[in-house]
Order: sequence, then structure tokens, then C-alpha cells
Amino acid sequence: MGWPDGVELAEYVRVAEGVGNIDENPYVLGSYGYWVVQDILFDRFMATRPARLEELSRLVAGSGGPVLDGSVESLAELDEWLRGVLRGPFDDGVDWDVVWE
Repeated sequence: MGWPDGVELAEYVRVAEGVGNIDENPYVLGSYGYWVVQDILFDRFMATRPARLEELSRLVAGSGGPVLDGSVESLAELDEWLRGVLRGPFDDGVDWDVVWE
């Protein structure tokens, strides 16, 4: 069975494999093909999520940050640590705190 605009799923997958990021999608924004390719790209990104989280954990720990264990508490520690890093020697004088805090 064909897709609504006549392009087979294999063609969307082929296009997604050649796309480096979501802005490179050759389909017109808002078209059926655009969203199919975005879904394929999102699924590809999510497949790497465990490896990216492990990499983040290693990088943060190696930089003197908190140990990330996947808990909400460790994310709060990461947030606090990052705020300290951003206010470190590279402080640009801008208050980056969100207004609802």
C-alpha cells in the first residue's frame, strides 16, 4: 500500500538516512513527507539515547560534576552544577535564571 502522497516508506527512510539534521529535510514543511522523515529522524535519535546519557554521565563526572544515576535528584544536582559552571570565569553578566524561580 502506498503512502498518501504516493511515496513509499522506503523512500522516506532513504531520505532520512541522508539527512544530517531536521533542517535538511527536503520535503516541504508541513507536508506529509516532512513529518514522516522527522519521525524517522526522531526514532534514530532516540535509539542513541542510552549511549548519549552514558556519555553525558562520563563527561560530567570527568569534569568534576555530580554522579548522574538517572534519578530526578541527580538531575537537580546537574542543574545546580551547571549553573555554577555558567557563573564561573565565563560569566557574561547576564542573569540566566528563569523568571519563575
